[in-house]
Amino acid sequence: MELDSTLAEVMGLLNTFFQENDVRFVVFGAVVPMLLIELKDKGGIGYGIRQTKDLDCVIQIESWREYKTIQIRLMEKGFSRKSGEPEHRLFFQDFPVDLIPFGTGIVRNDILTWPETERQ
Repeated sequence: MELDSTLAEVMGLLNTFFQENDVRFVVFGAVVPMLLIELKDKGGIGYGIRQTKDLDCVIQIESWREYKTIQIRLMEKGFSRKSGEPEHRLFFQDFPVDLIPFGTGIVRNDILTWPETERQ
């Protein structure tokens, strides 16, 4: 399975951004086995990993203000938000990125509650 060129670009942009801004992050979801297993050997080794249609990423931060600042700065780098989409979803071109915050100032009693919608 070949890595989608937009996914590769998004991963590169996020990696650079988070390193430059000293933000700890981790990629999770369907992209992980694709990167660790399928792409390990040229052409993949047939584990049936599916091509993912988005990128899921957790960032360690301490406040919703910091989260909003990161979203704004990413939008300055070409990411966007779309009306009607969840508050954690950004897009690069049409490629969705789910950006999930985590930290002591964000998560209370092991629950993440989004300030815009109060959704948990």
